[in-house]
Amino acid sequence: MNNKQLIRTMIFLISILSLFLLTDAHAAIYPLPSKGNIIGQVKYVVADHTNLEAIGREYGIGYYEIVEANPKLNPIDVPLGANVVIPSEYILPTNVRKGIVVNVAELRLFYFLPKKHEVFTVPVGIGKVSWRTPVADMKIVNKIAHPTWVAPANVIKEDAKNGITVPKVIPPGPNNPLGQYALRLSKRLYLIHGTSDPSGVGKRVSSGCIRMHNHDIQYLFNHVNVGTNVSIVNEPLRIGWSGNKLYLEANVPLSETKNRFVYNKQRIKNILAKFTKNHAIKNINWDAIKTTAEGMTGVPRVVGSLKSPKIHYYII
Repeated sequence: MNNKQLIRTMIFLISILSLFLLTDAHAAIYPLPSKGNIIGQVKYVVADHTNLEAIGREYGIGYYEIVEANPKLNPIDVPLGANVVIPSEYILPTNVRKGIVVNVAELRLFYFLPKKHEVFTVPVGIGKVSWRTPVADMKIVNKIAHPTWVAPANVIKEDAKNGITVPKVIPPGPNNPLGQYALRLSKRLYLIHGTSDPSGVGKRVSSGCIRMHNHDIQYLFNHVNVGTNVSIVNEPLRIGWSGNKLYLEANVPLSETKNRFVYNKQRIKNILAKFTKNHAIKNINWDAIKTTAEGMTGVPRVVGSLKSPKIHYYII
């Protein structure tokens, strides 16, 4: 093999590897920890866009997530070269490691891949305040490729109030609000689906359905089975651990439940009391807990340490 052939072969292999890495990055698959309930790692990047939403999309982070993690930056006027926090570290929601879990407070979906000890996680869009995504346990009852969108009655009525006429039916194609794939849930008004408007992922803009980026719903559609459990939860505050460190993660709560999740020392003491039934806590930094709970950046912070970690998972 001469030098030119060698160079061409190397370029080909690098391009194939790059494609693999990009696909893997979109998939956002993490190994599940054998001890603890924290996945991923926070990243710090230099802004190459002036828009936080565009930066977040490069790293699989939703709009609210990246805005919460960077409270000092103007979301639509980020100075080029500014330091940006990518909140790609997560305390897993609930103590369930099965099926799909959607945390509406975090606007994020977690799919626990069966028999692989891995979790797939991506940002999602959820229902508006007036059309909330329900907190409930459901199942996937149907998988629909190239779905037809039929305008819900409440959407037609709401748009009519604003002088907007929407088509009653939109066939499969690039303008279909459901994208190319949809998963129907057992509460039959609700779907997990793609979108013709990626700007709605990571925000509260839907009529109650769960929206995903098209490459994310394609992966989920290809891997999930009918009958898979779907748990929709509302957990703006989560406690977790890794090694001998105790963590707290706080997201901005949904507006309609904000009063239930304001910082309250006694409430956190009660939760930690439950946690200590299975974990021996060595020390707690209450200043760090208060700062984290009130900061609501969505980034897990160390708030204490454990004496002898065990394999259990807890939420606040």
